[in-house]
Amino acid sequence: MILTGYFLLITAQLAVLTYYLGVLLYMLPIPVRGVKRWAPTLIQDSLWASILMTLYSALLSFSDSLARLSGHTLSEIIAYMELTLEKFILMNYALQLLVGVASIAHSLVGRIFSIITFPFSLVIQGIVTTAATVVVLASIISAAKAKLTALAIALISIPFRIGRNAGASLLSFILVSNIMLPFLPQWINLISSSVGSEQTLVRSKAVEVLLNNTEPVHVWGEVKDAYNYRPPVGLVKFINSNGAVFQFIIHVDGCYYVTKPLKMLPSGSYRVEVEYLSVLLNSSKAIVNLPRDARLTYELDEAKYRMDITVERDAVFIEPIGLMIVKGCNIENVYQSLKMLKLKCTPLSGNVRIDIYSLGANDVKLQPNTLNGVYNYYVNISEKPWRGVRVYVKTITLEMANASTALSLEFYKNIDYHELYQLNDLELSEGMIYPERSLEDIAIDIIVNGITFPLAVFSYLTVMSMVSLSLARVIGASYPRVIFD
Repeated sequence: MILTGYFLLITAQLAVLTYYLGVLLYMLPIPVRGVKRWAPTLIQDSLWASILMTLYSALLSFSDSLARLSGHTLSEIIAYMELTLEKFILMNYALQLLVGVASIAHSLVGRIFSIITFPFSLVIQGIVTTAATVVVLASIISAAKAKLTALAIALISIPFRIGRNAGASLLSFILVSNIMLPFLPQWINLISSSVGSEQTLVRSKAVEVLLNNTEPVHVWGEVKDAYNYRPPVGLVKFINSNGAVFQFIIHVDGCYYVTKPLKMLPSGSYRVEVEYLSVLLNSSKAIVNLPRDARLTYELDEAKYRMDITVERDAVFIEPIGLMIVKGCNIENVYQSLKMLKLKCTPLSGNVRIDIYSLGANDVKLQPNTLNGVYNYYVNISEKPWRGVRVYVKTITLEMANASTALSLEFYKNIDYHELYQLNDLELSEGMIYPERSLEDIAIDIIVNGITFPLAVFSYLTVMSMVSLSLARVIGASYPRVIFD
């Protein structure tokens, strides 16, 4: 800001100097037309420089307001392009490594691999060059637009129009780039859709947000059952119509957090699943819409939306860790204490099945003295792996003497809290998972995207240059070629 202030101060002083020079030339007792004609020009230039200096903040604010209509920011554009650079540079290294290993095996094999990978190398280099160009432009605008705008106005205010072309070109470049660069994802999406490319290669959440013209949503919420009990661990999965899965960890407080700056969800419709103790539980609501179904609360600075997720009524989260799935019986009420779980339900048929998932084989035991109306029951225990830990599944089958008799079952909880240390071995990760694709599809996408991506970006930069040149002429440049030539 200090440098910006210096530039604006210099602009004011140059504007005054230009005005005095104009007045002085008017007053010169020399009837030379070539000198006298500069007088009104200098006075007009001084007034124009003063107007630009006065509108300095308004110009930047107006350009920022237009840029916000895109729904994206320059920092998101930079992050997207840097991610593209990272992915394709790694891909280029992998291709070079493949050719090198093949050359070590046999020189002829190396030449064959080099010929095969040559088109991919060209495509990757084109994408890397394109992305790097945008990163440089966006970084300059994002970091120095205020200083460069002040510098441009200072150049315009130099007497006798010495810096007018450079200043007008620089000012138009800053304003146009600040407005148009955030709209680049829409242009890429337009070009890609026109050639049938869906840009599905090596996506991330940031890419999903940018290319599909959606808004990044930062949301958090509780994961609970219909009886307000919460799990201490697990995953929340948001699945979109393309089969992409956005998964987030459930923390010990029973909440998930999609918080800025590193996490986000694209706005849209999702099917929500909760993965807990090897079981996939569906949300009570079949489809959720972000952010329409989320509440705008601002309870967290990092996530302005809140959306609690409630699983289906046949699931009960056992405290401190465990899961009960009840089939064939409509649950009416659940109560839990430190050592007891009470379940009241109405059978829907002659057989009721209760599956109990826990980290210990005997963590939850059915109390036989509560089996009123049950003439026989069976218990089976099995094991299954879940993300690095072993989960015990106890299946209890109840045969009802009278299906109309309500069940009031009690379960004794003997959960060793040391079992919770096993949760440290869980292999849980957050991120985006796309459906598996064949090598042929990936190769086609690389080639198609390698053509459409540079074409879209450089065509957009060409349009930006044309608009900048036109605006520079409006500002006052006679030959606006300094920035773009």
